[in-house]
Amino acid sequence: MTTLDTVSLLSSEDDHQNLDQNLELSEDERHLSKDDCDETKKTLQLPLCNRSISKNLAGTIITIITVFGQSGMAIALPTFSVAVNTAHCHSNQYFVLIYPAMWFPIIFSLIAFASKAINPKFSLKSYTAIKAYIILGLLCAVNCLLVTFASLPDRTPPNLQGILGITIIPFTVILRYAILRKKVGVGRLLCTLGTLVGLFITLVPNIFNIEKNKHHGSKSVIWPLIFILGILPAAIANVLQEKEMKRDYREESLVFQAWVAWYNVFFLGLLFWTGFIPHFGQASNIQQFQHQMDCGFLSQFGGGKGKVPSYPWALGAAWLFISFYCIANQAALLLLRYSDGAIYLVIVQAIIPPIVAIFWTLFTLKGGFHWHPRFTDSSAFVFAGIIVILPCIIIYNYLTLKEEKAESNKI
Repeated sequence: MTTLDTVSLLSSEDDHQNLDQNLELSEDERHLSKDDCDETKKTLQLPLCNRSISKNLAGTIITIITVFGQSGMAIALPTFSVAVNTAHCHSNQYFVLIYPAMWFPIIFSLIAFASKAINPKFSLKSYTAIKAYIILGLLCAVNCLLVTFASLPDRTPPNLQGILGITIIPFTVILRYAILRKKVGVGRLLCTLGTLVGLFITLVPNIFNIEKNKHHGSKSVIWPLIFILGILPAAIANVLQEKEMKRDYREESLVFQAWVAWYNVFFLGLLFWTGFIPHFGQASNIQQFQHQMDCGFLSQFGGGKGKVPSYPWALGAAWLFISFYCIANQAALLLLRYSDGAIYLVIVQAIIPPIVAIFWTLFTLKGGFHWHPRFTDSSAFVFAGIIVILPCIIIYNYLTLKEEKAESNKI
């Protein structure tokens, strides 16, 4: 059975399950649920109070927060990775994955419980099927694992990673239609293509190696293929999360996020053995793997004096990444609910690479993180890419709101 077959089966079973649940509700409960759902589609209820804001305003704010969170996440992750992998006691990429993943479900769960304590109307009940959580947790784990291991510079060169990363946009468009049967209008499709053009402009310096940087990637095509395979689960997960977020507006996004995070860390834990697979993991045997993991935990809980190796920035970089991850993923989930959906999300995410490129034009990790502005010919392509991508995001959102208004007027 293929991945799409599994997803289709899940969608079908979820629909039957929802139908059974609705039949069990009383007439008053069904009426109340429908009214609440219709009202919630137009507004965003803030979890820590009883106030709500309009959907349009919410979409704008959430878009900005998503860009902020994901840009911070993209900056903090390599900083964290370098910090734990360049000390005297080297860790590995699996630790970079599993350590933050251990904290995500705890943080989301605590915030959900705090929201309930402050606002009694906040519901801790989940209306999403367990099968959906299992599949989403597995997809997220596979995505993180494959992309992280394949993105090592000696496996997939950085200039090639940028090109391969673009594939999440066409993947999302195709999968969204295949799974949800949702088409994209001509105007929004042109905006999507415009975003791809903007990303290509941004990546021109890397593609053609304008800076004459030396890349020592593997000559094998296997790692680039693994990199692409790692992007596919992310696209599927985006589409499935859109389905679940728009299916039942009673589902609190914090509760949903917490459950996905619990299943994600569960599957990442089960995949620990990939860390010492020959020619895949960074350890040749389980003993070396254990030593690397010990070094990773030492970077977070150990000191920096005497016999304990020094890990400058490791603790701060880890929690910076964890914080940005929580902000970015919660905002992305809300964006899936209060915007057009998965396609708009990946279009918004397209502006992240040029923003991150500008950041690393101003700062550097060489010799420790510090201010080091360095504008080159490549910087012009980055700014040009932003100039193309930003209008595409704005116009895409405008066309979505226009189409939604036209549909509501028909009703």
